[in-house]
Amino acid sequence: MSQNRPVSRFYRNLTTPIKKVVLLGDAGVGKSSLFARFCGEDFLTSVPTTVQPRASDIREFQVGYNNVRISLWDTAGVERMLSLTENYYRKAVGVLLVYDVMDRETFDNLEHTWVPSVTLRNNRVKAFLVGNKSDLTTDSAEVVSEEEVKTYSRTCPLDVVGTFRVSAKTCAGVEDMFAKLAESVLEDYSFDEVKGINLAEPNSQQDVQTSGQGTCACKI
Repeated sequence: MSQNRPVSRFYRNLTTPIKKVVLLGDAGVGKSSLFARFCGEDFLTSVPTTVQPRASDIREFQVGYNNVRISLWDTAGVERMLSLTENYYRKAVGVLLVYDVMDRETFDNLEHTWVPSVTLRNNRVKAFLVGNKSDLTTDSAEVVSEEEVKTYSRTCPLDVVGTFRVSAKTCAGVEDMFAKLAESVLEDYSFDEVKGINLAEPNSQQDVQTSGQGTCACKI
């Protein structure tokens, strides 16, 4: 076989590990809307509350000469479901900690609820602080400033490698966030397996819903 023959995408997918990333945060902050954007879907004005965690189809990013395959998991944002949600931190290499830039309580709850939960179960993950609904700040001052988010990122017990301001509604900053996410988890080999993660973990296929229309290759 010629060494110059291009590697087929099928073979590349078999040998490129899947990186698992989990969306976390209070109900109503827009996790499901960001999940929909990751899956290539349009913004929905009415989104039902997520009860069972669900995994996206695998989305592929190209970072330089490397390929990164990511499965994003949407989770319930109500505290009574926290014990179930914690099961899905297993083998995650990253968490998107989402808050509403116009709702201080959702930001405070990252520190009081979601970060301690992740720290207890999987403190090796790379964390990203994501302020959603930035489109609402055009008519009024934001409640949670970028400066205080950056200040918290320096004291957070997790490894915060990025802070973002995005709008799932207008898609502003969303694709840039996903691109930087892919770049950040590229070198994390903590849970790499050639066959990738089991999209039905930790229990059975009935425990998780899947969304998306297939593998998406996005060049960075």
